[in-house]
Amino acid sequence: MTIHPHPAAVRRRAGSQAILLAKYEEFGTLHKAYWALVHLHQAEPDRYHEITGSDRLPRYETLHRYWTSIPITQRRAARRRHLRRS
Repeated sequence: MTIHPHPAAVRRRAGSQAILLAKYEEFGTLHKAYWALVHLHQAEPDRYHEITGSDRLPRYETLHRYWTSIPITQRRAARRRHLRRS
């Protein structure tokens, strides 16, 4: 039997991953990207909801799992873009 994730969970993960990648490219560290996501959740809850489809902020461990499930090629490309901007 194949388990299909709930569409809301897929949207939350995809939105969080998009924010993490963008902020990683901007700041160059995963730690700062995590904090930017937390800040977005706290300071701009409507925008956070628009992007992730959720009002809930995932736990750190979940965010880390979201990050590691992004293909390495995308993570490396974000890092290269950050280095070019620096």
